[in-house]
Amino acid sequence: MLGHHPLFSNGKHGDAGEYDDLPLTFQKGGAVRDLYGAACGVADVILSGHVHALEVFAPQPGCAGMWTAVSGAAGEVGDGPVGVRPAAFAAYGQPGFLRLEITPDALTVWAYTVAEDGVVTAREAARLRRG
Repeated sequence: MLGHHPLFSNGKHGDAGEYDDLPLTFQKGGAVRDLYGAACGVADVILSGHVHALEVFAPQPGCAGMWTAVSGAAGEVGDGPVGVRPAAFAAYGQPGFLRLEITPDALTVWAYTVAEDGVVTAREAARLRRG
């Protein structure tokens, strides 16, 4: 599943339903949370951007069985994390992107980041195996 806004994020906007502490329900991403919630336990992973960071979360309480991945650091980088949700992988303040490698047995999420000195690092951020 793919959408612009993340379901879960430790970035400055927060989780869907809590975005930016805005006053109105529709501004907070409640509809996004409800829409993605319909995929919990059905989809294996949800991909999103919006947050200028790289984040990968294992299935979370309230959304069993679905991983979430945020790739929003290719064009702009944001500040450090604001939230405290445990992440399988997270990178803040560095440009980068996520790449998916799909095989019959697994979906592997690779994180690419670029350091200030221009060095590119690729590392496995998560591996989801078919059960």
